[in-house]
This record gives sequence, C-alpha cells and structure tokens, in this order.
Amino acid sequence: MEKDSRLNQKSSLGVPRADAESTHGILSSMITPTIVPARQHTSRFQRNRTPHTVVVFGAGASKSGGLPVTSALMDELDAWARANGRASHLKSIHDFIESYYFSFSAGTGSYPNIEDMLGLLDATEQYSRMRSGGVGFKWRPAMVRQLRSRLARLTGEFLWSFQNADIGQRTAAYRALVRRLGSDVIYVTFNYDLLLETALSLEGIEFSYSIGGNRVVVLKPHGSINWYHRNAFKIEAGEPTFDLGNNIVVYGNFDKATRGLRWVDREPVIVTPTPNKQFELFELQKIWTGISAAIHSARRLLIVGYSLPDTDRTARLVLRRAGPPHHRNRLIEAIDPSDQERRLKDRISPNLVYHRTTFEDWIAVQGP
Repeated sequence: MEKDSRLNQKSSLGVPRADAESTHGILSSMITPTIVPARQHTSRFQRNRTPHTVVVFGAGASKSGGLPVTSALMDELDAWARANGRASHLKSIHDFIESYYFSFSAGTGSYPNIEDMLGLLDATEQYSRMRSGGVGFKWRPAMVRQLRSRLARLTGEFLWSFQNADIGQRTAAYRALVRRLGSDVIYVTFNYDLLLETALSLEGIEFSYSIGGNRVVVLKPHGSINWYHRNAFKIEAGEPTFDLGNNIVVYGNFDKATRGLRWVDREPVIVTPTPNKQFELFELQKIWTGISAAIHSARRLLIVGYSLPDTDRTARLVLRRAGPPHHRNRLIEAIDPSDQERRLKDRISPNLVYHRTTFEDWIAVQGP
C-alpha cells in the first residue's frame, strides 16, 4: 500500500501523522491529532471569514460509528461496566434511579435517558442545598455530587473504549463528510465522543475548539470526554494538554489514554441541557455565542442525527436563527432515519429539506 505523503509530517502536538487513507485496522496509538491548541476567547469571526457551512451533529451521527444514542447509552454502559470490573460503581447509581424512576429494575435494565438522569442529578443537588440538609431527604449535596461525578467518569471511560483499533472504520461516514466539505465550515456536535475529531485528524484537517484563525472549528456545547475542569487535579509536565480557557483543560490525544496517566478515568466536562449548566462557565458561554454567530451568517446548515430534544431549549433558540425572518434563502437540510420532519420544520424553518435516511447511507449517495 502506498503511504500517505503526510505520514512523517508533524502535527501541532508534535507526533507523526497516521496514514489518513486506511479505514480499517488503525491502531489507536497511531491516531495523531491535528488539533491546534487555542483558548476560547471570542465568538466573533474575522473579516471575510464567516463560514459557508455549519454542520450540527447529534447522537444519530455517532450511531453510524456503533455508539449508542443517548436513550440507550445507560443500558450499554451497564453492560460495559459489568464486563470491565466496574459493577460496584453501579450500585449507588441504581439506588438513585430506583428513587425517581419506578419503571427501573436493576435486573431488567430499562434505564432512563442519560441526559435526563444527569439533569435530574443537577436538580437534586440544587434542591438539597436549598433544603440546607433538612431531615428526611436522603440525597444530600455531597452524595449527589459524588454520584454525578461517578456517572460522568463511567460515561467517559465507556466512550473512550470506542477509540480502539476499529476507529478508522467507525469514523468512515464522518471522514467522507469532512473530506467533501473542506475547510470553510464550523462543526457543532452535541456528542461527548471523539468521532468527529478523530475523523478530522485521520484526514489531516487542522481544527480548533475555538473561533479564530483560518481553520475548521469544532464547537461542543455539551462538553467532551477529553475536556476536564482545570483545577480538579494536578497535570504533570509534558502531558498533551492545553487550556481552552481558565476553567477547562483539553487532553489533546484521541487514542485511549492509559490508566497510568489516569486521564481516561477522570471526570470529564459533560454538560446537561439546562440553562444554569449550559452557561455556568465562560468557555461554554463563548461556545454558544459562537454557534449563534455561525448559524446566523452561514449560507448552509446541515443537521445530522439531531432531533432537537425538548430538554435542549437553548439549542432550539439558537437554531431558530437559521430560518425566517433571519434568513429566507439559506439552505437547511436535516438527515435522520426517524420521522422528525414536521418537528424540525416547526422549530427551525418551514423551508427545511428533510432526508429520511441514515448518515452513512446519505453520505454514500453523495459520492467522493
């Protein structure tokens, strides 16, 4: 096989690039990130640098890579935890679920949507603080915070496990899309995983998590499994990290971190779609204003596997800027195999073009 000419080039983090043409059997240790470290400090585009296209990814896009959608994530997380020696971490999680979801049984599964559960944990912590430790309420603030941290850490470990030797195949649809779109694009993903970043890296496309400069941008308003709270633990010298701002540090590798480094089992920044959480950090505020600016100025909006759930009202407000009266001629397309056409036309634009198909089937029709 002829090797990619970029194989021996250095990425912005100083590691030789992987062969971008291989789509199967890629060793995770060969994934070389093309991320450009940058701080999140603005939501303004440079003159003449507004994006042509904004792509919004939801869980349906990650499903193309074999990852579960949010409604099924807890069930698969349970099975993964039991198979990987984490069963003991599930007990307190089960206790909380059984307190608030009567349909749940630890023996049969029927887990709630993970975003609903994380949001309920946040609400429970706030309610408990308001009660000031009143008698008769089991879920005290410290206990709830510990439980949420444990669930976020398990979720992070579980999603890191997909960054394995099959990652080239898992990201096939993403890679085809990023090749087609080139550099004049802003990607918005509501997914915590790293499929998009891995696809960009395997295609040799430089990107940043913040607006500014002449490169592709990836905005993640719900957080990411490689984002961590800056002051949560000590970062050793030489580790591939950079500050996204004063509150968030980014782990800059997309292969699975070793347990020796203890990045894979740290609590990642995972944000629930509630207003107080979506804007609690400066970096998140800039991400949301950046998304708003990008959608308002782009000529094309492509929505892949995102159904605009009722819980994410901020996304509904921002995506509404894509349609009339803000813009009457913008091309807005949505790709989803389920019947979401009426819902998205009602909430974004009546002119939206709906493709009722999967991400991988749609991209296959588009050609190279």
